[in-house]
Amino acid sequence: MGGQEIAVPPNGNVREGDAFAILQVEIDKLTDIHGTSAVDWSIVATRGESVLRDEGQDLAVAVWFAIARLQLSGPGGLAEGVRVLRDVITLSWDTMTPPPARLRARRNLATWFMDRVEDLLPGDRLSTLPSLPATVLAGLTDDWNAIDAFWRERDAEAPPLHRLRRVLTRLTSEVDTHIALAPASDSAVPVPKADAPAAGSAVPARTTSAMLANPLPVPLPDTADVDQLERVASEVLRGLTPLLDICFTRQPTLAFAYRLNGVVAWSLLDATPLASAGETRIPPPPVSELDALSRMTADADPLALARFAQARLATFPYWLDLCRHTHAAL
Repeated sequence: MGGQEIAVPPNGNVREGDAFAILQVEIDKLTDIHGTSAVDWSIVATRGESVLRDEGQDLAVAVWFAIARLQLSGPGGLAEGVRVLRDVITLSWDTMTPPPARLRARRNLATWFMDRVEDLLPGDRLSTLPSLPATVLAGLTDDWNAIDAFWRERDAEAPPLHRLRRVLTRLTSEVDTHIALAPASDSAVPVPKADAPAAGSAVPARTTSAMLANPLPVPLPDTADVDQLERVASEVLRGLTPLLDICFTRQPTLAFAYRLNGVVAWSLLDATPLASAGETRIPPPPVSELDALSRMTADADPLALARFAQARLATFPYWLDLCRHTHAAL
């Protein structure tokens, strides 16, 4: 939807169409102190999807759509909406409305979006919300981080998108829930003993594994294909992101968190990059990331610097400055 590039909207401007007008009427209800009806978020979701799919890419529509999905489906809907936002922003930055010349309007929309999410997901409500699959929560975090990095690279006065990470790190995943519900010890739950097999009878080698439930947050592959196995391993490792975010935010001196983050970043790398005369062809990190690291090393608290560096290690596994600054900070 948000990934579809539509060069010329049918009406010449997305905001001149009937669908956008209907969306605007609904959103205006949020600030109409004399209004008697609430926003119909189902209309916002369906009309927003229609505009982005059929008429053109508009940041306001994408923002409204994302909030509508959050209103209708909770954190899972937010993940869907942020994925659309990422597509619209990263694929249509130069062509979407508001145009690049109106960066302030774009910043205001991003700030409005963060304000709404924080209002809808206050800290005291998060524990009552349904948990997300670990891969969905990791994908949501990745999408938002990608939006943040992309925007800062193109806008010297980019809005502080990182502030929404505080909300995202407080969301729980199904992995967290499973850990919380697990028995404290083997003795807490009696396990009935199986009858011993008769003398001389054969015990199938797969009996034990067949009886065990798959504990992973993603389906296991049914083949031995290496690419499939690596894909599942990658998804499982990404599922650790929420746990690592909690560790680095609340217990930033836990040594195992840094070791585990290294596993996530490097365990699927099986070769050093090709190099010629000591130089690889790996592109450097974006200028925005380099500038942000420079500012952090100059001004930030050491633990904040370590947290910043570790949050980028999986995205830039060959950026060894991240490890150097983490070591110095700790």
